[in-house]
Amino acid sequence: MKLERFEMAELKCAALAPEAEGDYPLVVMLHGFGDEGESYLDIGTFINRDKYRYVFPTAPMPVPGAGFGWFPLDATNFRDFAKRAAKGRVQFNNLLNGLLERYNISAKRMVVGGFSQGGMLTLDGGLRYRDKDGNHLAGLIALSTLLPADDPATETELEETLKAAAANKQPIFIAHGTNDPVIPFQAGETSRDMLEKVGANLEFYEFSGSHEITLDELERIRTFLLRVL
Repeated sequence: MKLERFEMAELKCAALAPEAEGDYPLVVMLHGFGDEGESYLDIGTFINRDKYRYVFPTAPMPVPGAGFGWFPLDATNFRDFAKRAAKGRVQFNNLLNGLLERYNISAKRMVVGGFSQGGMLTLDGGLRYRDKDGNHLAGLIALSTLLPADDPATETELEETLKAAAANKQPIFIAHGTNDPVIPFQAGETSRDMLEKVGANLEFYEFSGSHEITLDELERIRTFLLRVL
């Protein structure tokens, strides 16, 4: 695959594309807290070499001694995720808008995914995102993460957002390890329950692992992408 580096929405991006020129659907993956986009390049080469274009952006906020983050995070304060994630939405939207323009495609041909903190932004921003023509994303992938839903002031708006995603039948894939010590499995279950309550088009995969991306997850993501793109 061809590797390309560029900046979009003030974010450094690494992109992988098949060797042959073509009009490919786009898969965007957001890394976890304290990491960087280029750490995820192997995901693209593992899942599929000739069907998709992949973009791996690096978050804007430096984490001292440990890469980058999408928004401030305090591991000792396991709350206020909704307020924090909401602060990343503008840049998230700008990134997706820029990528759609760069590759001349619509949101109907883009899947956004994320791991851990990147998964929080994926769910928070991805469920709300619409392109200039009003199209929602083709699918969302959320790994070892949670749906930011702990701001009572935005409870009504979130409920309407979830109902809209269900009405649009937006495909959502969530995977979570039952032994996750960073974001407890119960947080993933709660996110699942909220989506199932409104009838979302959801696939929930639990595995007996930790805070990680497993080969079996990648195989399931491969199947998910084949279904939605």
